[in-house]
Amino acid sequence: MEIELGASPSPPDDSSASPAPGGAAQRLNATMAGFPAYSPPPTIERGGKTGLVAVIRSGARRGTVLTLTQDAGVGRNEHHDLHLPDSSVSQDHARLELEGGRWKAIDLGSTNGTTIEGTKLAPDERVTLRSGTIVHFGHVEVGFAFGPTVEQDSAALTVEPGIRRGPLSIALLLLLTITIVAFLIF
Repeated sequence: MEIELGASPSPPDDSSASPAPGGAAQRLNATMAGFPAYSPPPTIERGGKTGLVAVIRSGARRGTVLTLTQDAGVGRNEHHDLHLPDSSVSQDHARLELEGGRWKAIDLGSTNGTTIEGTKLAPDERVTLRSGTIVHFGHVEVGFAFGPTVEQDSAALTVEPGIRRGPLSIALLLLLTITIVAFLIF
């Protein structure tokens, strides 16, 4: 085979190759080197009341941000729109429903309960969510934002990577700072 400088070689003839098994071609087209295909981030309806942004703040999916535009199931089952793979979350834990332009959370009789802003829901109790509300499904914390302030509220709910800044972490950071300062002085 002779190749001219500046010209690219022609690809080999694949006419004798057998077709990929069913579904494999789609999976190969949808991935590259085993990485999932890029899907753009969800769009948030500006100023609307229907798009509900869910920010998962703890658990295995910590940091995940989802936008829901219709009624959604919450639970450990993978078919739920808000899938929370945590042992404290029931298979079918709760529902999020859009009723008359307002989002409501309903506990479905879950084992570890649903808590909204520190108040545990009774089974089948419907509670209206406000933008910026924190909900615990079992031990998993999820923040919700919607409406005209969705961008500010969802930004406030986003979990920063790194050290969780609770009272113990702050105390340890302060102790470390004092130790370093004392070491430098003496």
